[in-house]
Amino acid sequence: MNAHAFINFVLDPEVGKAIAATIQYATGNGKAREISDEKYKTNPAIFPPPEVIAKCEPSLYLGEEATKVRDEMWTRIQAA
Repeated sequence: MNAHAFINFVLDPEVGKAIAATIQYATGNGKAREISDEKYKTNPAIFPPPEVIAKCEPSLYLGEEATKVRDEMWTRIQAA
């Protein structure tokens, strides 16, 4: 019962707005985003413009072996 009350609390648009403003992270709560300050909604660090998104590369899970190879490569890069 408390879990449901907490979820309902967090999903309240005003609460979602406050959480997003505090952590400076994009909210999945559409109503919270609608009522957020313009400064939050136009922050390119939170909502990158399309030209930045176009340069991004998604990270896909390619299985355990590929993850090991990627981790090893990243460790070598950091150690260089």
